[in-house]
Amino acid sequence: MDFYKKFTLFSERNRKYILLFVIVSVVISILGIIKIRINTDFSPFMPKDSFYMEKLDEMNSKYPSGQQISYMIKIPGDLNTEKIKNLKKITDEIKNTEGVLNIVGNIPDVIPVGISLIKTENLKDSDFSKIQNYLNMMEKNGYINKRDGDTYVYIGITGNSSDTKGTINNINGIFEKNSYDYTVTGDSYLQVKIFDYIMIIIIFLPPLAIITVLFFFRMQLGSIKATFFSMFPAIIGALWTLGFIGWTIKEISMVTVIIPIFIIVMGSADGLHFVSHYLDNLKKGKSYSVEETLRAVGSPMILTTVTTIAGFISLVFIKSEALSQMGFYASMGILFAGIATWIFLPALLFTINVKPRKHNKEINFNGKKYGYFRGYKIYIITFFIIFTGLLGMSMVKTDFNLLSFYKKSTEVRKSFEKINEISGKTIPVFVVFDIDKNYLDYDQAEKILELEEELKKSENINGVISVYDIIKSANSAIYKNENYPENKAVSKAIFNMMKNLSKESISNFISEDGKTSRLVIFPKNFNNEVMNYIEEKIPETGMYAAGIPFVIKEMNDSIVKEQVISLLYAVLFVFIIIVAVQRNLRIALISIVPISVTLVMLFGFMGFTGIPLSIITSIMASLTIGIGIDYSIHYVSLYRYFKNKKIQNPEEEALKYVFRPILTNALGLSAGFSVMLFSPLLIHTYLTGLMWVSMILSSFLSITLLPELLKKHGNKK
Repeated sequence: MDFYKKFTLFSERNRKYILLFVIVSVVISILGIIKIRINTDFSPFMPKDSFYMEKLDEMNSKYPSGQQISYMIKIPGDLNTEKIKNLKKITDEIKNTEGVLNIVGNIPDVIPVGISLIKTENLKDSDFSKIQNYLNMMEKNGYINKRDGDTYVYIGITGNSSDTKGTINNINGIFEKNSYDYTVTGDSYLQVKIFDYIMIIIIFLPPLAIITVLFFFRMQLGSIKATFFSMFPAIIGALWTLGFIGWTIKEISMVTVIIPIFIIVMGSADGLHFVSHYLDNLKKGKSYSVEETLRAVGSPMILTTVTTIAGFISLVFIKSEALSQMGFYASMGILFAGIATWIFLPALLFTINVKPRKHNKEINFNGKKYGYFRGYKIYIITFFIIFTGLLGMSMVKTDFNLLSFYKKSTEVRKSFEKINEISGKTIPVFVVFDIDKNYLDYDQAEKILELEEELKKSENINGVISVYDIIKSANSAIYKNENYPENKAVSKAIFNMMKNLSKESISNFISEDGKTSRLVIFPKNFNNEVMNYIEEKIPETGMYAAGIPFVIKEMNDSIVKEQVISLLYAVLFVFIIIVAVQRNLRIALISIVPISVTLVMLFGFMGFTGIPLSIITSIMASLTIGIGIDYSIHYVSLYRYFKNKKIQNPEEEALKYVFRPILTNALGLSAGFSVMLFSPLLIHTYLTGLMWVSMILSSFLSITLLPELLKKHGNKK
């Protein structure tokens, strides 16, 4: 008695215990899922051993950089005394909000009028003209902006709360209570919105993916009951994986949140092939059908599971915690789905009856309908695909930044664009430089102010501000002198006065230990060109750039090399696995031809569509190898199955069995993953487009090019 017969008997005799085990394991998984929390931090994306991450941490240890939140308040009409006093009351209330560290751009307790001071709370209408110089200084530094007859006031907030969402909601409540129209952005705000977006993805998209895949599988299997059965192993695999995450790392991020969708969509492939073959043989009885199905597709199911795992595992070679977690837990999910298909599905089919399927009409692959993709024609088509892909590859860019996460239709993106357009103060980056006790000297100030002017020459930089700008603006407001004061005593006096007016504002420019100062730069966008421009303008010694956009730029710079290494490992793993199973080097080489061509076109598609090569889109390249090879494996395995049975033209016979399942699977997987189009994250839209290219092209080449290659070269010893 061979293995397949023994396993069939085992499944039939122990089906109740197997089903009970699955039910208990699902309950344990649900208990683990309850433990999962959502991690909205961007840090898992950052490369390991990052130079710019070290510099960012170094800067944050010296400045109250914490959580950055930027607000822009709309005030109808021009400012007046009453509006200024009301703004002061509101900013004081924000300052006393739990989790708020300091405020930049707020109305101070006293306003300088020449060398005298006026208390803000005692302002009278007659004083308004006296404080106009101070308001002009605020406008010059970008804290006050006028647009279409209205006034927009910028307020920068630094927080240190463990409940950032609660802090932002409390601040929003203050503005709403006072009937202010406000817009908010900042890296902390982006993280808070990520939480909301991830909740949408978790709640709505996996069920929608199941429904979509069911629709396509129903067309292939004919029976709605059989279609549900083909999906069960993938759903169980997704539940086991989420439970495993809950019992181990206990968190998901904006990358790992799509793991359940990957497992449901990709893990259902083996279930489809199993149930499809089971229905074809069901007229001869359940035991015969299960045994013959395992004999025909059992080995391919194991092999496709292993190769898909290999595709995911290759992600760990990219220096990112997010992708390492994605690679590991997605691999576990595919393994779980494969185990569920082998163990759970036969037991389920022995327990519940389904009707046999009528055999499909034979397909004439040499007729007019499919003949266009046979013989020399498919070689011409393949050459055209490769040529087009190589052309597109030359256009691929590695530009990826904070805004690339979000669609333009999202509230996050709209808020950023609005603040960027009106005030130009959105998410800052920094240039930190050493200072000494003479840092207020005219010569030192002129060097920094000159650097600022160089930076401002770029149309992609909205503004630059330093402690020297504050002193220079105050000198203009108090002494009517537009320049930085040459007399150090004057600059020192102005600095002390401004420090007394707003200590929080000054602490953003001078470190707590008094040894460094920094420029605050507000880029219009965060692409590599802008970050490179800032770095080029920084002198080689005594200064360094810092900020999340620089960390992401560093990731962009390293992604190509890491992507190549990751792909080489993935191809090597898959090739070794196929050689080990097929024990035929020639067939193994032929098997990887479709995915190799698909990879070329995948990167070409990225070049033509402008999808940047990034830490996110690199996922699809690895998955193309792991998933796309599945179609070749299923076809080649059936080809050898019929060849061993001495059937004439085994490549044609195998094609009759796998043609519709492969196309249905490719369409089902692509359509199932298309639910990511409803995600508010732009990165998920990119993945959807890449999934369609990968699945459709790899399946097409597996049922056109592969049969021709095997027909010509597969029979050679």
